[in-house]
Amino acid sequence: MPEGELRRHKRSTTLKSGNIVFRDGACVVPCRIKDISVSGARLELRLWHELPDQFKLAVPMGETRECQVVWRKNLEIGVSFLDFEEPGAEGRSREEIAAQLLKRVDSAMHLIDELRREMDLIRKEIQSDL
Repeated sequence: MPEGELRRHKRSTTLKSGNIVFRDGACVVPCRIKDISVSGARLELRLWHELPDQFKLAVPMGETRECQVVWRKNLEIGVSFLDFEEPGAEGRSREEIAAQLLKRVDSAMHLIDELRREMDLIRKEIQSDL
């Protein structure tokens, strides 16, 4: 799992269904919550969707949480809950904040690389069909 070594809170396995909601509720993407903790979750999509970096996760007959995408891999995404505050987080140093932001940059760069590879494959497929 991409972020496995960075987890601070124990996650519990679950097979709950949920919905990723964005654009003020205009877009709803079904997902499965594979595991969850007090600070985040791992979600599995049935089909690939272009999702924003922030959205709401709605669980039927349950709560809705504001989420920030931390990592993406194939049909899975890891999210942190924006409403969760780490005890003592208000006292984080600039170095800790910078390290977290750099981690997000690295995650975005990884996604860009994956998209470039996918576009190259599509381009080759189109060219071979011509």
